[in-house]
Amino acid sequence: MSWDGISASSISITPPTSGCHILKIDGYSQTKLLRGCTAATSCEFEVAGQIWCIKYYPNGSIPQAPDHISFLIKLARRLATNTIIRAKIRLSLLPSNGGAPYCRGYVTVLDGPGAVNAGGFSRFISREAFEKSEYLVDDCFVLRCDIEVEKASLSKTDSGIGVLV
Repeated sequence: MSWDGISASSISITPPTSGCHILKIDGYSQTKLLRGCTAATSCEFEVAGQIWCIKYYPNGSIPQAPDHISFLIKLARRLATNTIIRAKIRLSLLPSNGGAPYCRGYVTVLDGPGAVNAGGFSRFISREAFEKSEYLVDDCFVLRCDIEVEKASLSKTDSGIGVLV
């Protein structure tokens, strides 16, 4: 078979790695004093070989959702260069009584040339429903963040254009 005039590229994806991070907010009522669209940012943590942080917006992350609690998961720092990161994030509020968690489906976070390195839920839960729920106990709540990461290598061609390999 002749390859003259044919351009080819390939992608090599490593198996996903995963992990979770637990964020405990103690003093929920004080966090409500933050202005709308203002986040409280968690300390950085490592999951699946990358450094992440959680942005918590007690009064919504967008002007259209001031009565909701919002969460954003951000790739804070990259440990590997020349890779494109694709991560699936799942957020869950954990009840203190051992009941069922309140889960929001997966959101995809992409990072690489020209990609956004954060994702989340601007309307994770309404503040009214949250404050009446079993998830807020003694002015405290717990959020579980599950992260599953796939990495693809990135290399440059002689022309300087990045290609996946």
